[in-house]
Amino acid sequence: RSASIIRCDLGLAFSLNLDNRTYSSATYPMRPSDAELRAHAERVAKEPVRKPTVSVEITTVDTSERKEMFGHTARHVITTRREVPLEGSTQPLKKYVTDGWYIDLETTLACDPKPRGFTYDFLTVSGNGQLPDVPVLKLIGKPETGFALSTHMTSLMTDAGEASKDQHASAYETEVVGLSVGPFDPALFEIP
Repeated sequence: RSASIIRCDLGLAFSLNLDNRTYSSATYPMRPSDAELRAHAERVAKEPVRKPTVSVEITTVDTSERKEMFGHTARHVITTRREVPLEGSTQPLKKYVTDGWYIDLETTLACDPKPRGFTYDFLTVSGNGQLPDVPVLKLIGKPETGFALSTHMTSLMTDAGEASKDQHASAYETEVVGLSVGPFDPALFEIP
C-alpha cells in the first residue's frame, strides 16, 4: 500500500509506504513559464531537422461499455500504442495495450497551471553517445484523458537485430479500491 503527496507550494513530492511507514521525497518541478517554453521552442527551431527514426501509433477505442464505479459512470477504453523502429533506430519493436475504466474527475492541483489541451510526451534516451530517436506520431481515436480507476497494461518488446528476435512480455495492473471527493484535513498532507 502506498500514497503520494504532492506539495507544489513547497516544490516537493513524497511517496509513502503505508505498510512500513517510510517515505521518500523528490523535488516537484513546476511547469515552465510561457517565456521558458518560447525560449525552448526557439532553440529547437534552430536545430537541424532529422528524419524520424521511430513511428509511434496510438489507437484509442471507447468500447461503449459503461458501469457505475464509486458513484461515477466509468467508460471502458482500450489504448494500443505501437513503437516501430525506422532506419537509424536501435530501439526494439514495442507494443503496449492498456485496458482500463476511466471517469471524468478533476485531479489537477490548485497551484498547477491549467492544461492547454491534449499533449503527448515522448522521450527515448539512447546510450553510447547516440542521438535520441526522433518520433513521428499518429493518433487514431480520441485520446483518453480521464482518471483511471482500473487498468491492465501488457507490453511486448521484440529485440531488433539480425541474430536475435527475443521477445519480452510483461503485465501491470492498477486498481482504485476507495475514492472520495471533498476537502481534506490539512494534517493529511504533513509527512509523518
